Amino acid sequence: MAQLFFSDEQSFKEIEVDLWHEMAKSLAKSSHPFRYPSLATQSEEGPQQRTVVLRSVKSTAKELWFYTDGRSAKVQELAQDERAAVHAYHPRKKLQLRFKGSVKVLKSGEKWQEAFDGIPKNRYFEYSTQKAPGTGLDEVPEAYPSQPEQAAQYFRLLIFKTDQLEALQLNANRHFRVLFSYSQKELRQAQWLQP
Repeated sequence: MAQLFFSDEQSFKEIEVDLWHEMAKSLAKSSHPFRYPSLATQSEEGPQQRTVVLRSVKSTAKELWFYTDGRSAKVQELAQDERAAVHAYHPRKKLQLRFKGSVKVLKSGEKWQEAFDGIPKNRYFEYSTQKAPGTGLDEVPEAYPSQPEQAAQYFRLLIFKTDQLEALQLNANRHFRVLFSYSQKELRQAQWLQP
């Protein structure tokens, strides 16, 4: 039987620390399943979900950082409703994480600069295509025309602030589900849930 990531033999604090640590581990290994979670937002048409790249984990602040082009639909959706959810699943560990919270979209400031300065210049094209993400195309070009000098203009830092973290440990004999609720950066409540 596979070893469980967490169970009721651990304290809530041990489980919480381990969960945030596992998220942070994904930053050093691109093949880690938590490196590519799903971010869900709300649009006028209903819920919208997409895979994003996790760029930073600030476990003390309970923050997850993502990067995007400021012209993307998710930025427009977050301007209307900052509430969001993040979902990650680790198939080998049979571990699901669900985060509920809100997203701040930054286009300047100290944290934005820290994030932008960490992007290699040869990746600027990801945030400076001539056409906005999601724009219709008549044909797929060999390369997407970009204006790398405009990367700073379009680059946005998404800071997801966690209000709740729910973890589900699947197990053939007995599943475990736990909910952590936060107020600011502090753990307000932890409790077991019926799986």
